[in-house]
Amino acid sequence: MGTLHAVRETPASALLKKRLCELRADEVADRGPVAALLAGCSYEFGGSDSERMHAGKLGRMEMVRWDMPVLGFRIERHEAMGVGSTRAELQDWWRRP
Repeated sequence: MGTLHAVRETPASALLKKRLCELRADEVADRGPVAALLAGCSYEFGGSDSERMHAGKLGRMEMVRWDMPVLGFRIERHEAMGVGSTRAELQDWWRRP
């Protein structure tokens, strides 16, 4: 489980916040645009380094939810798999844009 905290608001994070505020609170049906916007400002988040979270992994987001003011999602963490394992660890992440 991880939490991404915004370090400072930049144009990229402001755009993410604006687009999220246009959505109704619930599970996000089309996660692609949200993943792209989040990837555009992922380098700004504190906490991602300790879990080795980076923009390239956001394509695996599942169960994306917008419960204003928190964006949450679940992601498969493949590097946590053991040799020969067929399952990946699932982690829940939250971000307050």
